[in-house]
Amino acid sequence: MADRVRRQGGVIKLSQPVEKIEKIETGYRVHAKGEQFEAERVVSTIPVPLLARLLGESVDKSRLAYRSLRCVFLLVNKDRVTDDTWIYTPDRGTIFGRIHEPKNWSPEMVPGKGTSLCLEVFCTEGDELWNLPSDELHRRCVADLERLGFLRADEVGDAHDIKVKNAYPVFLVGYEKDLAQTADRIARHDGVYLVGRTGAYTYINMDQVIADVLRLADRLVDGA
Repeated sequence: MADRVRRQGGVIKLSQPVEKIEKIETGYRVHAKGEQFEAERVVSTIPVPLLARLLGESVDKSRLAYRSLRCVFLLVNKDRVTDDTWIYTPDRGTIFGRIHEPKNWSPEMVPGKGTSLCLEVFCTEGDELWNLPSDELHRRCVADLERLGFLRADEVGDAHDIKVKNAYPVFLVGYEKDLAQTADRIARHDGVYLVGRTGAYTYINMDQVIADVLRLADRLVDGA
């Protein structure tokens, strides 16, 4: 997809936080890490309150919160850990809340021999789990897998983790009012579109996100 975008003259910028979105006669000027980009329309997947602030809208103390996570990836020296793609682990004593084995989606998703696991550690940005050093996080994840009977610690090879901010909207009591008010303020800006779980503040799965974005792309191509 990135190659197709570039072949058609598109530009992809990574790790370039947006600092301001300014309304101009032809659409918008986006200020991002010292650079400026002009666009007729803006499609946003960032947190809703943040988008409103970037557009210059005031956002009162809001109940629009997000839950983050850390994804721990393990290379495992065995053919397969389970027959499942997803397993939830609701036990409060387990550091991760869900296990994903990519090989059970497709064998092409595992480098070389063996299998791999992705362990999702649900947390909030800045809390104890978010700040836990990677080596300790990996150790605790492997210890819990061993305790639950999924594997032995000596079967785990390499380990890696990434942090994912604002992964899930949190539906606090009364959030609907705050969401409606913020969305109304964003709607004052023609040509700004909200998509995705984070961007639209809605709990949907990835296939639904992709479907929504494809529908939006069709609308934009048709000039809607």
